[in-house]
Amino acid sequence: MQRYHFCEIDLAAIRHNVGVMKSHIAGGARFLAVVKADAYGHGAAECAHVIERCGGDMFAVASADEGAALRESGIAGDILVLGISTAEEQKRLHEFDLIQSVASSEYADELGALGYP
Repeated sequence: MQRYHFCEIDLAAIRHNVGVMKSHIAGGARFLAVVKADAYGHGAAECAHVIERCGGDMFAVASADEGAALRESGIAGDILVLGISTAEEQKRLHEFDLIQSVASSEYADELGALGYP
């Protein structure tokens, strides 16, 4: 038996939801949207563009490669890489102006040795 799966993304609903969430942000807090894993299969670039146009400031991805793909699609906001980047991916942090999360002082030292602030 074949199963067919269908998922329809309502970009108007995303716009509405971002507006509602931003209305609850106080002071200078920023809005970060997690769009890792291709926005959980919903299309990271398309969702991120809608969110950015609605005032989304920052995006979180799982890897430097995901961050690079967002940059290449034209996303200008800050991009935070949640996962640990391999030595090859660390080069992309600089190239695509990505922010690397750090979970240990050893990893911070490793990044610092490569010139990453």
